[in-house]
Amino acid sequence: MGSMAVFVVITDVPNEDLDQAIAQIYPRGATSYRANDRTWFLSADKIISVVSSELGLTNGGRGMAAVFRVTLPGAGWHQKSLWEWLSLKEASG
Repeated sequence: MGSMAVFVVITDVPNEDLDQAIAQIYPRGATSYRANDRTWFLSADKIISVVSSELGLTNGGRGMAAVFRVTLPGAGWHQKSLWEWLSLKEASG
C-alpha cells in the first residue's frame, strides 16, 4: 500500500444518507472526522475518483457533494480535535 491521503467531502445541505455511508466505509476516528453536518475529512490509500464513487457521489446519487484531496498541513481556526486528527494523519502519511 502507498501513503494515506486526506480528503474533504463537502455538501450543500446536511445529508444523513451520506453521513451514514461515510461512517460505514470510513469508521469515525480511525479514517474519518465529521467536522459538521456538511463536512467530513477522510483518510484513505485511494485515489479521489474511488472515494467519490464508493460514496455514491460521482453521478449525484447522494445529492450535491464534492470531494477534494487536502494538502497538509492546513491553517485556520477550528476545533482542536480536527487539528489533532489531521496531525495524526499527516504523521502517518
